[in-house]
Amino acid sequence: MSTKTKIILFGCAFVLGFAAFASAFAGDEVDEIVKKLREKYEKIETLQADFVQTSIWSLAGEQHQSEGKIYLAEKNKYRVETDPQLIITDGTIVWTFSKDREQVIIDELSKSKENPLPRDILLKYTKDSRAVLLGEIELGGTPCYQIKFQPKDENSFIVSTTVWVSKADWLAIQIEQEDLNENLTRYFLKNIVINSPLSDSLFSLKIPASVEVVDLR
Repeated sequence: MSTKTKIILFGCAFVLGFAAFASAFAGDEVDEIVKKLREKYEKIETLQADFVQTSIWSLAGEQHQSEGKIYLAEKNKYRVETDPQLIITDGTIVWTFSKDREQVIIDELSKSKENPLPRDILLKYTKDSRAVLLGEIELGGTPCYQIKFQPKDENSFIVSTTVWVSKADWLAIQIEQEDLNENLTRYFLKNIVINSPLSDSLFSLKIPASVEVVDLR
């Protein structure tokens, strides 16, 4: 799975963490918790946060850490900023700007297999995964519910996704995915802001004249 795919999956999973978490409890006698989660999720129109991404390669015994910022809005708009790459979509077009290569790739969101839409992630969580409440834990001083999702499809490349959800505000503050090769990708989220106005300019790219443009539309 490419780094680009992982970053986009992370962004979508973060926004939809509330709905996924609610589905984990749907069969239990916690109707009030489910209600609160769904109400929280339904009220989210925009979201922004800083994140730390940690990648751990099991076979090589290597670990890499990077930082970035994510912005999300309604109608499948998002912006993910990291040092080497900038990924932006206005809900229709996706721009991937690789700064070190001085290249911008333009594609349509609807036909790009590497850019799953938020509704697709929601469908995956609620229908294609088994959810288990692992318990309650403190993460960075924040009391959390720890939820593990395992795909029903035995051939899935991602074998588990664990989400840490803050008990105080029902926000997912950490997401960890493990693949078939036992590699881990972890995202820790901080400075989370929801429903603050975001400029439309965040979700479009003004392409520098000096960069190479690859248009796949």
